[in-house]
Amino acid sequence: MSVVINGTGSISGLSNVGGVSSAQSGSVLQVVQTVYQSGSAYFTTSTTATMVATGFSVSITPLFSTSKILIIFSGNAYNSGATNGNIMASIYRGGTNLSAGSTPAGFGPAYGQLVTGFAVPLNITYLDSPFTTSATTYQVYIGCGTGSVSLGSATGFPGSSSMQIIAMEIAA
Repeated sequence: MSVVINGTGSISGLSNVGGVSSAQSGSVLQVVQTVYQSGSAYFTTSTTATMVATGFSVSITPLFSTSKILIIFSGNAYNSGATNGNIMASIYRGGTNLSAGSTPAGFGPAYGQLVTGFAVPLNITYLDSPFTTSATTYQVYIGCGTGSVSLGSATGFPGSSSMQIIAMEIAA
């Protein structure tokens, strides 16, 4: 848990520090991270027109039901499809797609292409209000229009098969 120690040596932003019963709005209460680093793709699918669970996730147990959870994902994907393929990515909480839009719905880019095979950076930031103090899992889903799509692929970006997902609890 993060706390702020001010210049007087006292702790600010929290009351009842031992049991943590409240926190100053906007305070970062905890940070959880999952990292992947390898020379190969983390997950590949050729399923089209739908989002597919990748297994790349982060879990956090909020201290307060009123907290916001800031999700930050950064990584990349590679599509081996033919002309006008696309790559979509989204964050799901449990079975709920947190993005709005049509199928496949996602925050990530939908890139058209003029040649076969292309890699793109994927960066997703989402502020969620799960309204729970139970363990909550956020997972990256991907989809493609044609061919196959690989999450965390080094293809096309040398040394770029690393990715991360971070969950930060923010006091409301």
